[in-house]
Amino acid sequence: MKRLNFEFFDEFKALDNLCIDIFGEANGKRGVSLYIENMEKNARLGEAKIEGWAADYKSLKDARHTRNQLAHSRSSFSEKMCTREQLEFVRSFKARMCKRQDPLSLLQKLPESKKSHGCIGKIVFLLLIALVAACIVKFLILK
Repeated sequence: MKRLNFEFFDEFKALDNLCIDIFGEANGKRGVSLYIENMEKNARLGEAKIEGWAADYKSLKDARHTRNQLAHSRSSFSEKMCTREQLEFVRSFKARMCKRQDPLSLLQKLPESKKSHGCIGKIVFLLLIALVAACIVKFLILK
């Protein structure tokens, strides 16, 4: 039980440091917290385009909560605070980040056309039709 807590804490620290190296600091947040905030900002698009987005988001928040409990609770390392699944998630997530297969990396790799929600394209198309119609009317009136 103690060993699992220590392993989890060390692995989470490594993941947090990796996030700091990649994302730096913004708005007083850094590491995994900044990663989670970026996921929240891109949730609508991420959930629509990236498989497993919601599950990764939930697991990251859960892992961060467990890490905070370990860091701030009295005698937390002597109690069972984390699960083997949490430890494996943190390890696999860190590995996916290194391979740029994590949710935010996958979102960044999407072509711009896939990032749009489709509404913008429809609006531009309608505006283009309106412009063509206006040109035709103007041409007919000037004749």
